[in-house]
Amino acid sequence: MSPKNFTKQPVELEPDLSLPEIEKPSKPEVKENLPNKETEISVKETEENFQALEKKAKPSFSPADKKSIGATQAKNQVLLEIENILEEDLEDVYFQMDENLREDFKTKGEQTAVKIEEILSKTKINTKKIFKLIFEWLKMVPKVSKFFIKQETKIKTDKILKLKS
Repeated sequence: MSPKNFTKQPVELEPDLSLPEIEKPSKPEVKENLPNKETEISVKETEENFQALEKKAKPSFSPADKKSIGATQAKNQVLLEIENILEEDLEDVYFQMDENLREDFKTKGEQTAVKIEEILSKTKINTKKIFKLIFEWLKMVPKVSKFFIKQETKIKTDKILKLKS
């Protein structure tokens, strides 16, 4: 069998799959018992109003803004992790405090977490600053020895430094 024996004949590869025509639905009837004709709004007007609302609702961001939004979300995650480390093992002590001291302790802790986050965002990390910030914050706890505070500060500082690496 040589290639000369084959003849070229047209072959139909795809059958005709045309769709039958479908009738378009008619417009729905509008009831005339509406309070007044002013309440009727055309579809086109409604679409235009919706598009105008969409434009107002969607703020337009440049690519630089999108990068900064991603960075702030990552920072918020780091800040939450720092706060979790700082509040670790302090629940009992926190709830034994007076109401005023509890509020001051909480706000100082949040400020400390923000400062630690700023330190961690830098290229060179100053461990002594982190230690000092945590130590000053934990000194607010009443009736606790300095030895215990230093020990807790060291543990929390080490955990925070592990976040960076």
